[in-house]
Amino acid sequence: MTVPTDAESPYGRPARDRTVLQALVDEPGATLEQLAAATGIAARVLAPTLWRLEDERRVVHEAHRWFATEE
Repeated sequence: MTVPTDAESPYGRPARDRTVLQALVDEPGATLEQLAAATGIAARVLAPTLWRLEDERRVVHEAHRWFATEE
């Protein structure tokens, strides 16, 4: 049995990124806890994802609120 890579898996990083970005478009200014509830992704997984997306300039945060950037 082979394990699919993130690029091949519907549950990998690209899918998670799309889910998080769509949640931020639907609910701008959401907190980590609100995003976790909206996406079904655990906060412990979501936090590093948000930090990486921030490094890639796809999201920004002010205080504890997160926003998707314009693409």
